[in-house]
Amino acid sequence: MRKPVLTQGKIILSSLAGLRIRTVILTLFLLLLILTWLFSLLITSQPNPTSAVTSDLVEYFQSALNAFQKQYGFPGATAAYVLPDGTAGVAATGFADIEAGTPMTVQSRMLSASLGKTFVGATAVALARKGILDLDFPVSQWLGDRKWFTRLPNHDAITLRHLLTHSSELPDHVHLDSFATEVSRKWRENDNPFPPESLIWFILDIPPLFEVDKGWAYTDTGYILIGLVIEKATGRSYYDEIKERFLTPLGLTLTAPADRRFLPGLAAGYMAADNAFGFPRKTTTLKNDLN
Repeated sequence: MRKPVLTQGKIILSSLAGLRIRTVILTLFLLLLILTWLFSLLITSQPNPTSAVTSDLVEYFQSALNAFQKQYGFPGATAAYVLPDGTAGVAATGFADIEAGTPMTVQSRMLSASLGKTFVGATAVALARKGILDLDFPVSQWLGDRKWFTRLPNHDAITLRHLLTHSSELPDHVHLDSFATEVSRKWRENDNPFPPESLIWFILDIPPLFEVDKGWAYTDTGYILIGLVIEKATGRSYYDEIKERFLTPLGLTLTAPADRRFLPGLAAGYMAADNAFGFPRKTTTLKNDLN
């Protein structure tokens, strides 16, 4: 199956364009999920599922993905399914690079965006099971000595569990005008202009969105904090932790940190022309460098 490239942050479009993309992705995911579920019922209802039925699923899944690409006009996509009996399949459609005419394949790599939160959460839970972390301890246990910590909204009440479940009341730096302004000014720099702690600065001294554990609000910033907690508790880099715990044991050989401009096999990204960050419409070069 295709394995995403890990990334510490995510690139978003302007609010309207981002909403359109998320709506298309959600619709695509739900339709593929329904189609796969219906076929799984067909297969599991057979006393002895045949290769012909499985072949029909593969063909129908590919046809559905092709139809969605044509209907919504996105450049390319990959999708996978796993049935209750463990049968798995993957499909690709469209182009990884329109201008170069490079087709999307099941081996094409993509920036994972918020899929990376799956690894953050899994690592935190794994460390909790070993007694290295406690999900209900306040975050100050690990980050209280940082100079900026007391400027976090409700800094003295947030636990790891609050961060993991988006119930920490923290704003999301990704959707702040100040962040968009800085990204549009710095994205051309060769080195990473936004190391993890610099992202947290965008929400310092901002009022909390609600009382801790009394609501829900998606926040990328919270997961940056979890990564810092993981590094403080283990004395190792976050990437080293997930490589040892998940990537190597599970054979996820196409998954790697997006911590450099050149990422082999990376599919091109395409942005709205009026995106809030001033990014070029195409976010990669022919050499798979990030623009």
